[in-house]
Amino acid sequence: MTYLATNSQQITPKNTSRYFCLLLAVASIALFSLTPLAGHIEKRTSLPALFYWRGPIPAPNDVIIVGLNSSAAERMGLSRHSHNWPRTLYAQLLNKLTKANAKIVVFDVAFKAPRSEEEDSQLEAAIANNAKVLLYTYLKRHQVALANGLVDIEQPVPPLPRFAQHALAVGHFTLPKAAHNITHTSLFEELGAGPQPSQPLLAALALIPPQPLESKSTLNERAQQLYQHTLKTVPPTSRLPHKTNKRLVELIARKTPMIINYFGGAQTFQQMDIDKALALSPADFAQAYQDKTVYIGYLETHQTEQQDAYSTVYTSDTGVDISGVEISATVFSNIIQGNDIRTLPRWAGAIIGLLFCVIGFGIIYKRLMFHLIIQGLTVSIYLIACYYTFSLQHYALPITVPLLALFLGNLLQLQRQFYFNRKRLNHIRYALTQYLPQEAANALSKNINTLEKQHTLVHGVVLMTDIKGYTTLSETLPPVELHRLMNGYYKELIGAVQNNGGTIGNIVGDSLMAMWTGPKIDTAMCQQAMQAVLDIQQAITNTPAFASQLPTCSALHGGQFSLGNLGAQGHFEYSPVGDIINTVSRIEHFNRELGTEFLFSQAIAEQLTTASTPHIKLKLGEFALRNKSEKTSLYTLINDTQNKELTQQDMQHLSIALTKIELGDYIGANNNLKLIQLPALAGVCEFYARQYQQPKTQPD
Repeated sequence: MTYLATNSQQITPKNTSRYFCLLLAVASIALFSLTPLAGHIEKRTSLPALFYWRGPIPAPNDVIIVGLNSSAAERMGLSRHSHNWPRTLYAQLLNKLTKANAKIVVFDVAFKAPRSEEEDSQLEAAIANNAKVLLYTYLKRHQVALANGLVDIEQPVPPLPRFAQHALAVGHFTLPKAAHNITHTSLFEELGAGPQPSQPLLAALALIPPQPLESKSTLNERAQQLYQHTLKTVPPTSRLPHKTNKRLVELIARKTPMIINYFGGAQTFQQMDIDKALALSPADFAQAYQDKTVYIGYLETHQTEQQDAYSTVYTSDTGVDISGVEISATVFSNIIQGNDIRTLPRWAGAIIGLLFCVIGFGIIYKRLMFHLIIQGLTVSIYLIACYYTFSLQHYALPITVPLLALFLGNLLQLQRQFYFNRKRLNHIRYALTQYLPQEAANALSKNINTLEKQHTLVHGVVLMTDIKGYTTLSETLPPVELHRLMNGYYKELIGAVQNNGGTIGNIVGDSLMAMWTGPKIDTAMCQQAMQAVLDIQQAITNTPAFASQLPTCSALHGGQFSLGNLGAQGHFEYSPVGDIINTVSRIEHFNRELGTEFLFSQAIAEQLTTASTPHIKLKLGEFALRNKSEKTSLYTLINDTQNKELTQQDMQHLSIALTKIELGDYIGANNNLKLIQLPALAGVCEFYARQYQQPKTQPD
């Protein structure tokens, strides 16, 4: 029996094991199709190809966008930055839309800060008079770079309550601002108050009759009820009377982001600049906007002026990207029309991958040309099916993974070269083991780089401890006794760190550095680090020798740092490097200034919870650390088990004092600081008293 190759390549007992091992590797592509990674690969490769083959399609004619851009600003004599435009413009536009009987008005503009009473009152009246307005919740995003991408931290900033109370609903719409094409979005975003519906979903709910599953009246309540229902059971879509309703419930029931079905590139939707819309006569305006869903948002057509813009598969050669309001309108239209992009279940993708594995394997064919013709016909027919299924049914069939399976099947013809390379790699590894330790040899055989380059970027929490008065102690104690004392001291510290999941990074003299690392900083990581600090403090308190001779200060800070080999010329240490390390050292040293034993930064405070401990998280203020250009917010823990009422009063006094300091009322701040009685805050009060002794003194 032969396989597809030359006649001299026979399946013999010598190579049968290699033959079936490769067959097993090819068949594993079917199992790979079941993994989320396969779906991610298809989104990044197959989906753009399908959009490109299909090309642009007409956008819905009942959706129109009123654009805010630099061209309109120039014609109206306003600032090029539309967020500075007077709100009377929006009020005037909204009043005209009310008279024109627009179906619904969706603002992609954040009204997050108050303006003059004249502007705000006019806009409030216009929103109340229309009664069909959806407002936008701005998500303030902080991005932190990782080795494999960015992590977004989003803080919702809702519109002013005076506007929101008259709106149908208030919703967010967030997209990843990345170099890759935007392919998907979430209908619900996990924010501080739990999963919140997006603005396009709320806009669609405003036009879709209520589901039998719903009993609430507001759009937000309807969305939340549908979402909660999908968490408990499979939606009974068979009992829903309306096709769009069924599609909507199915869409919400998915736990994966919605794949956006783009109609085209920039300016695909009907659009009109705001100044041109306001200049229309009442009759022309009514003709243009009657019974239309109207989006109002940033719509810049000049490439150099684009700020709110995203790359898609339809980004033009001129570099003009699609704006955020256009994507929001696209998602809204997809929900209304039920034409968002769907994908096959994973098991179906696995079957397709397995079929391509069998075709690529080619064991049943003895002639090379016949085998290649069959493969070519199969691929052609499948790609045509992918095109029509995507264009007509909005299903994205997998392409990359099946072609990968086909490619792996054809690797059978290269098994002799594969075997030769494997033997060669084994020889290299064996040679390296004659000069290097086994682990180092294995690492170098897989990635031959210099030791200086073997490091990685991680996210984590860093703990720094230090002993107050260690220099004086080392001068008074004999070296042997000091050594014995420090060994016992570090035994407690290292045990506290390791028992709470941490890793010792470095020990130098009287200072210890520990780390908790992971893909991102989360609550569990910060809780472990805090518990390690509390265990350290308890161990020192319970040991009289430590309490009297080794009073210890601690600090926690978190963020991104590099972790790997540090050194040169034959000596390396596995150590963290980065601004996080320098900052936590500065924070630890600032305990001396504030008379505290434990400080931590805002990066830790945002994740830290003290609900299950007898401690309260307390912000001490913003401080200028040594050699740091920006001030750092510092926090500490206060134990309120002895006198909760006094603790709460003193914390309130400190909070008021900090507010007065920000307002420049230093005399008032000092008066509040004098009321604080907690010994743990005495050093903090003294610090502020030194800083703001004179009423006109400015903070550092």
